[in-house]
Amino acid sequence: MESQARAARVIRLVLTVDAVFSLVLGVLLIVVPGIVGAWLGLPSAAGVAWGQQVTGAALIGLAGLMVLVRRLRDEHAIGAAIVMLVVSILFVILDLTMPGEWGFLRVLLVGANLVFAAAFASLLWMLRRGARTHD
Repeated sequence: MESQARAARVIRLVLTVDAVFSLVLGVLLIVVPGIVGAWLGLPSAAGVAWGQQVTGAALIGLAGLMVLVRRLRDEHAIGAAIVMLVVSILFVILDLTMPGEWGFLRVLLVGANLVFAAAFASLLWMLRRGARTHD
């Protein structure tokens, strides 16, 4: 149980960092979608800007949920890590297959989401490994 509590503490820290990243990106997508689109290498069009704003709203919601999960029991934080691992991998796939030119923000997003996916995967793997040694 000690390894589970320790892993849950680290998961909470990663959730916090991911929440801040998602919140900042979400706000930028809502407030300045044209600039963010240019940084991503996307063409400027009304539909693209609207889609970015919708994505921004979803990211803000996701950030809020990550902060709320931090306050729940260890099992819930671990469950959130599983969900965020899947979400991070999906973001990497979507970032890689995004139409348009490669911009610096696109590279940053791919890198950040790879780091978050690796962090969640590593923590879950270490937690599983720790559970096996205690059986």
